[in-house]
Amino acid sequence: MLARSMIELASDRIDLSRAAVEAAMAPGRKVMDPQAKTPALAMGAFVYAELDEYDQARALLEELEPVPFIASTPTAFFAASRLGCAGEFGERVQPFGRETRFDRAAEFVLGGRWVEAADAYDEIGTRPFAGLAALRATETLVEQGRRAEADEQLLRALAFYRSVGATRYIRQGESLLAASA
Repeated sequence: MLARSMIELASDRIDLSRAAVEAAMAPGRKVMDPQAKTPALAMGAFVYAELDEYDQARALLEELEPVPFIASTPTAFFAASRLGCAGEFGERVQPFGRETRFDRAAEFVLGGRWVEAADAYDEIGTRPFAGLAALRATETLVEQGRRAEADEQLLRALAFYRSVGATRYIRQGESLLAASA
């Protein structure tokens, strides 16, 4: 259900995304097993942050209890960044770092170092997060007036999103394309 909620979100099927993430969180909360609960709450925080439902996203992120290897749950880090609480979340998860490639990628996300995050997730092989980091890099670079670099990251993000039909992120990317022109 977690992957389904992300796929539905990327496909802009918002109601289906919400239903899938809610269905994933319910058993995670009942079982109280961090291996079930942590990824479910992280995905919930991510989905609601992406939908600009910040209060719901923040509540889920606060409910999430960091566990060893938390960095292997990128949705938590992307949610924290989107919610503007990257520093606070970073402090909460810092004791659980293991100096893995996922930890390094998570640090880049929390630090807003989007190009490096995209590169790190590409190296790991997690293309959805590499694409999202590249899209966030584009946003930042457009804001900074760095058009050539923004276009490079945008092409990178759009290549992935078009290959999987992620209409929500294709639309976001194309709006950035217009903004960077």
